[in-house]
Amino acid sequence: MIRILTEIRNCQFQGGIKKLFLQSKIFELLALQCEQYERAGWNNTDAVNISAADRDKIYHARDLLLSAVQQPPSLHDLSRLAGLNEFKLKTGFKKIFDNTVFGYLNDYRLEQARQKLMQHDYPLTAIADELGYSSLQHFCNAFRKKYGVSPGKARWNKRLS
Repeated sequence: MIRILTEIRNCQFQGGIKKLFLQSKIFELLALQCEQYERAGWNNTDAVNISAADRDKIYHARDLLLSAVQQPPSLHDLSRLAGLNEFKLKTGFKKIFDNTVFGYLNDYRLEQARQKLMQHDYPLTAIADELGYSSLQHFCNAFRKKYGVSPGKARWNKRLS
């Protein structure tokens, strides 16, 4: 990297060739930086090791979260209840479930909503309330964002099939 920086500093080219030379050296620096990053294991998800005890606590945190789907605890409260610090909870949750704590909760809520829509004739407001959405509109927007169709249309399409 130092050699490349020296070459950049001592560049004798002019005009368009100088610009091309500098761009190529920047790409070379970027490639070396990426190589360092990979060698250090910073992007390796296995770099975060989870002990068996912490794994159990993370599963316990998930169970606590899902048991309070209407009014989930804050991240701080959840980590305290599970016996982990917030960092371990967040990184462990991401490693085990490949999702953030509240991303997991959101996916769970929406999957529960989808199942209720397909199996029962619950009113949409009852589903939204039961799953802890602050309003019907918030529920409908979240459902549409995840599934690409409104909950009402999802229910209607079920009836047609």
